[in-house]
Amino acid sequence: MLKRRWVARKLFPSFDGLSEERQRVLVNMAFVLGRKLNEFSMLKLAVARKDWVWAAGEVLDSSFARQTGDRAQRLAKMMREG
Repeated sequence: MLKRRWVARKLFPSFDGLSEERQRVLVNMAFVLGRKLNEFSMLKLAVARKDWVWAAGEVLDSSFARQTGDRAQRLAKMMREG
């Protein structure tokens, strides 16, 4: 629950307005990355603009994706399809 609140309040002000699927993506990434998720400035902007294709691309175009492989693919799909 702590990670969820941290993501919601600190990084993604629109968190509560996102679909449950997209919230799960961000919480999952926060679990893996911790505060390093704050470095995903383009992802934060894409989420703020509700541009889900862009947001999914930002998930995939990252060291997170290179390190997590299939997990990042699944999360990007969840972000895109919501």
